[in-house]
Amino acid sequence: MISQEQTHRPPQGNLPYIVIVGSGFAGLGMAIRLKQAGIDDFLILERAGDVGGTWRDNTYPGAACDVPSHLYSFSFAPNSGWSHSFSRQPEIQSYLQQCAERYGVREHIRFDCPLLSAAWDDDAKRWQLHTGQGEISTEILISASGALSDPAMPKLPGIENFTGTLFHSARWDHDHELSGERVAVVGTGASAIQFVPQIQPKVEKLVLFQQGSQGHDPGAGLPDPAPPGDLLRAGDRGQPRPAPGRGHDAAGRLAWRNDREPVQSPRRR
Repeated sequence: MISQEQTHRPPQGNLPYIVIVGSGFAGLGMAIRLKQAGIDDFLILERAGDVGGTWRDNTYPGAACDVPSHLYSFSFAPNSGWSHSFSRQPEIQSYLQQCAERYGVREHIRFDCPLLSAAWDDDAKRWQLHTGQGEISTEILISASGALSDPAMPKLPGIENFTGTLFHSARWDHDHELSGERVAVVGTGASAIQFVPQIQPKVEKLVLFQQGSQGHDPGAGLPDPAPPGDLLRAGDRGQPRPAPGRGHDAAGRLAWRNDREPVQSPRRR
């Protein structure tokens, strides 16, 4: 049972009532809903220097969402100003930053503060947290760190002896110019589908290694603007401030269309 004191008091230093780990979509969404429920005694631990999670970290060429933007938004903060049907990384990151500001979440975030370990103290009935900025004790611990927050490099024999430039798409090396170089890409997931067409025209040679065939609909809408007319209003691009009802209208229509027209995956041969 949450007491009135716990509900309305501000974050209590290193003894908050609730700790949330991560400030991506999940962490911000949880934090905003807590504030809307009148619960202010919580702390967000963020190991990086800004909010955004995967949309802060993934900055590879062509980074974009593969879910329609009107569906890939908070239900309580529909955005009628998406500039594309499938928005690019900078616009989604900006949306999350604006939501953090708009709903007063930033004051609850401790940036550059990784969670190093967590242990439940059965006697005290509290979680004891060891972080990059000291010890924290809390009654409720919520993980919103994301299942894919840490990129996994392929364990290829001899990779430790590779003398060229090596990096994961989630940690794109923007200082390394790929023009005229021979490039190998391992994997054909959602990231590769986006960045490979961006780099292919400029490299000398590109070799793509895939485990299985992938299906990709070039008409999925990535290059196209977001639905015009009654789904959008002009101005305020990227702002989570919709014209009354229109953001929800757009999301509802997209969900209805997707339910009626399911995507058919190609069969493997």
